[in-house]
Amino acid sequence: MKRVIPDSTYKLIEAKLHNRQSIADEIDKWRFDIQYPETKQVVGSAGYISDPTANQAIKMSSPPKRIRDAMKWLGLIDNTREFCDTQKEKNRMPVK
Repeated sequence: MKRVIPDSTYKLIEAKLHNRQSIADEIDKWRFDIQYPETKQVVGSAGYISDPTANQAIKMSSPPKRIRDAMKWLGLIDNTREFCDTQKEKNRMPVK
């Protein structure tokens, strides 16, 4: 059977689908590391930064590119699964 998309693209998508849990784990680890930092941030002679919640909010609102990409893939994977599940339900033969 001839594929509509190139083999390299097919393999990439297949790999992402199979690695959904590791993608989700990477995002969860990043969020956990921000919410529960190992060390407190220090500012020169002022001691600890006065508003760690604001600092966490800033970090959460601007994730690094690898996390943004992982979030996009996770959304795409979940939407694809949902679409396939609804298509499966639509095509299911009624039971008599």
